[in-house]
Amino acid sequence: RLGLARTGVAMGIRRRGALRVGTPARVFDDVVIVDWSAASTPRLGRDSIWIGHASATASEPLNVATRGQALRVVGDRLVDLIRQGRRVLIGFDFPYGYPRGTAEQIGLSGERGDEPPWLRIWNELASLVTDGPTNANNRFEVAAELNRRGACFWGRPATSNAEVPPTKQPFTLPEFRATEQRLRSQARHPKSVWQLSGAGSVGSQALLGIPIVRALRFDERLADVSRVWPFETGFAFPRDVQVVHAEIWPGVVQSDATAHAIADARQVLTLARHFHEHGEPELFSAGAGDVEAAVEEGWILGAV
Repeated sequence: RLGLARTGVAMGIRRRGALRVGTPARVFDDVVIVDWSAASTPRLGRDSIWIGHASATASEPLNVATRGQALRVVGDRLVDLIRQGRRVLIGFDFPYGYPRGTAEQIGLSGERGDEPPWLRIWNELASLVTDGPTNANNRFEVAAELNRRGACFWGRPATSNAEVPPTKQPFTLPEFRATEQRLRSQARHPKSVWQLSGAGSVGSQALLGIPIVRALRFDERLADVSRVWPFETGFAFPRDVQVVHAEIWPGVVQSDATAHAIADARQVLTLARHFHEHGEPELFSAGAGDVEAAVEEGWILGAV
């Protein structure tokens, strides 16, 4: 399993091997953007995992074949940057949360009621998802299990036998989060986290990606210097940590057609360079006042 043991929000707890917090700058020295993939076999090139890195020094995007490799590469890069005293924004291109009410509807309360809804869901996915070294995974079976509890996943491909509807069904939870509704009101069209397959879908990426972000956030080398926006920071610019995790979506900026020959690589380079140059504090207040977004749904950085 990729998931770690269940854990609460590790605020202010120092463990052996953890890095010390330096004095953070008010801008990001480095921005790391990851274009994710839910592929079930190792894959390079188009529709695979690409990692873009923007800093004062130009760098080429990195292409990796498996999610396990991506976890190791990104984790080691973050550790190296923090040891240099640098301040980093790290973003993956899938939803970090589910529509408001999801945690309660799928039964994630009770003994974990002292945890915020986003963390209950993160911990549950880490316990349910299996993702092997060659990308073999059980994402459709996990979606089917969560649907039995009241979730709304759809989009089973013909290659899967999981009990997930192949097409959209009536929703018992919101189809979109507030951040997606805002973008859609601007004639931009991010997909719903409930959609598992099809062009532009992000549901499978989120099921397989959230355990990865969780592993990075609670990595003992990084936990004390990391926070997830807006779940742990509120809708404010996080000035007091060195690693800021934030959800991103390629559609918030126009991709630079000259950046790379492969579209996925162009997207990570464009976003990394954009947020390195334009990571203004105002971006982090976009959802201010929306309590459910801050504790369960999350927000796309740049959706203003």
